[in-house]
Amino acid sequence: MEKDEIRALYIQKRKALTEAEINELSEGIRKLVHTSIDLNGKSCSIFLPIKKQNEVNTFFIIEDKGFSNTCFAVSKSDFLSGELKHFIYEDVNQLLENEFGIPEPTYGEAIYATQFDVVFVPLLAIDHFGHRVGYGKGFYDRFLSTCRTDCEFIGLTFFDEFVEIDNLSKYDIPLHKCITPKRILSFEK
Repeated sequence: MEKDEIRALYIQKRKALTEAEINELSEGIRKLVHTSIDLNGKSCSIFLPIKKQNEVNTFFIIEDKGFSNTCFAVSKSDFLSGELKHFIYEDVNQLLENEFGIPEPTYGEAIYATQFDVVFVPLLAIDHFGHRVGYGKGFYDRFLSTCRTDCEFIGLTFFDEFVEIDNLSKYDIPLHKCITPKRILSFEK
């Protein structure tokens, strides 16, 4: 399928989820991150959920007491340059929703792509090789291309299935892993 078709299908699948289902699935993802991903002492970029898009509630991960020695950073989208700028997450008081419903930091200490050990990546769907379909603006592919080569890219999704993406581009950067509520998928590089 083409990315636009995949995007439309998975937006509909997420919209069909209730708030209770989103919370239950997000908790399943948090448990797998907690038990399987070593974040101790690491710097992590993590996306914040767009509520109206029924995204994975990453606050479950950020607020996990087991990650108290982890530096989480959240992004602010620059729609003119197409870039993500990151700031160390302090608490919800530093956040404000932009016009697209994306919670973004209004202040905080800047952190740069080369400082991240792990990047948690939002996605709508993923293929067998770790290529993802997002919203189509390229923010994350541009950002991931500036990270260190040893930085781990981990997608988070509610759905445990793969898609076939017919129109990949040379700019699509594959993930190393993807976490669903039930399992961790690993992709060889």
